[in-house]
Amino acid sequence: MIDLLIRKIIHILFGLTLYIMIQIYGKQVQFIFLLIAAFFIIFDIGRYKLKSWGKIFYSAFGKLLKEDEKRNNMTGATLFVLIAAVVIVLFPPHIAKVSILIITFSDSFASIAGQIFPIFTIWKTKSLSGSLAFFLTSVFILDFSFQNDILYLLFVAIIITCIELFADVRFENFLVGLVSATLIYFLL
Repeated sequence: MIDLLIRKIIHILFGLTLYIMIQIYGKQVQFIFLLIAAFFIIFDIGRYKLKSWGKIFYSAFGKLLKEDEKRNNMTGATLFVLIAAVVIVLFPPHIAKVSILIITFSDSFASIAGQIFPIFTIWKTKSLSGSLAFFLTSVFILDFSFQNDILYLLFVAIIITCIELFADVRFENFLVGLVSATLIYFLL
C-alpha cells in the first residue's frame, strides 16, 4: 500500500507540473512535452536493451513498478507523459489541461479507493469503489472546468469511466486522456 501511495503522489505531482506548464506557457509547451516524452520512451526502452542500464533502473524504480511494468511493457509514467504530449499537440491548451487533470486525479483516486475499499470486483482487477471514485473525480474536474450542462458532463464522465474500467491497464491512461480530450473538444 505504501508503494501505491508513493507512486500516486509522484503521479499527482508530475501531472500538476504538466498542468502548470500548460497554464503558464500554453501551446508553446508542446515541444518541451514531446522532448520529455521522447526522453521517457528512450529511458524506458533502454532498461530492456542495456543490461547495465536495466540494473540501475530497477534498483532506483523497481519498487514503484507494477508487476506488468517489469515485463517488457512501458511504464505508466512513460504512457502518462506520452498522452500528455499527444493531447497538448492535438488539442487547445484548455482542453489538454482538463484531460491531464483527469488522468492525474481520477486515476489516482480510483486506484487508492480501489485498494482501500475494495467493495467488489466489477471487471478483472477493477472495483466498484475505484470506478465510483474515478467517475466522481471526473465529474468534479469537468464541472469545475466547464460549468456546462450537467448531462454533457455526466456523459463524458460515464464514457471515460467505462474506458478506465474495461481498457487494458497498460493503456487505460492513454485512452482516457485521448478520449476525454476528444469528447471535451466536441461536446463541451
